[in-house]
Amino acid sequence: DSLCKRQSMMIHGLKSSGWHVESFNAATDSRLIIGLGGTSVIETGMTLHPLYGFPYLPGSGLKGLARAYAEIAEVASKEELHVIFGSDDKNPRLTSENIQGRVFFMDGLPTIFPKLDLDIMNPHYSDYYQGNKPPADYLNPVPITFLTVAAGQPFLFAVFSRHEDLAKKTKQWLIDGLTDFGA
Repeated sequence: DSLCKRQSMMIHGLKSSGWHVESFNAATDSRLIIGLGGTSVIETGMTLHPLYGFPYLPGSGLKGLARAYAEIAEVASKEELHVIFGSDDKNPRLTSENIQGRVFFMDGLPTIFPKLDLDIMNPHYSDYYQGNKPPADYLNPVPITFLTVAAGQPFLFAVFSRHEDLAKKTKQWLIDGLTDFGA
């Protein structure tokens, strides 16, 4: 609760300082796993907030999702992407070409402590993937269970900018990216 209140106060503070903030709530429509390929002490990992220990969607990942949607759906020019998201690669020799994006992304935080659920990976050819045997029907599957965020869990998302039109446009790309691609 205190983290949600703090984020709401930050959004209010940004608005009172002349920033245009576009926020929205969305709920998971199926199980959600963030950071499955990350390093973990268990076989499958999940991105957890470094201070509070609950699953969340990092702002950097949301920025990448919104950009990917804009590029794949071809709803923005290269110049517009450059202005909104900033330089793709920072070139240390050409600092004049390196720009910061004009839209900023907050972390996607759960509005209540999210319920967790189990999911399963069922690799059928684990001996093959380890290089021991060729893939064949006689190999036995080895189920691997892992934690996910359950369906129906609410999250708060927000983007902000000094430019109202850019904030609104980017918010829509983020909504469309979450809806069409998922997280």
